[in-house]
Amino acid sequence: NPESPIILSSDDRRIALEYGITVIDTSWKSPDNRIFYTLKAPFQRRLPPLVAANPVNYGVLEKLSSAEAFAAALFILGFPDYAIEILSKFKWGMSFIELNKDLLPTSTRLES
Repeated sequence: NPESPIILSSDDRRIALEYGITVIDTSWKSPDNRIFYTLKAPFQRRLPPLVAANPVNYGVLEKLSSAEAFAAALFILGFPDYAIEILSKFKWGMSFIELNKDLLPTSTRLES
């Protein structure tokens, strides 16, 4: 939830393992993103600032595709193999890792 005051961190791993991760696929262009204000989920988090690699918003801060957001959450929570599996489906997927290598948690950085 981009409106959450709490940033997702590795401390949230237990919550993710117990309750899962939800990704809401919605357009950034939509003037009506009230869904984020009406969610009743108890563990809402937002991602830290990350740079998009998708072709629509390449290089734009915090304009991630749903796949990028999901992969970022997996990296942050300590599941880099799953994140890479998701990103590998896209031509630009590995670019997301490269663009954000200094922004992703140290424990999930990939060796060059």
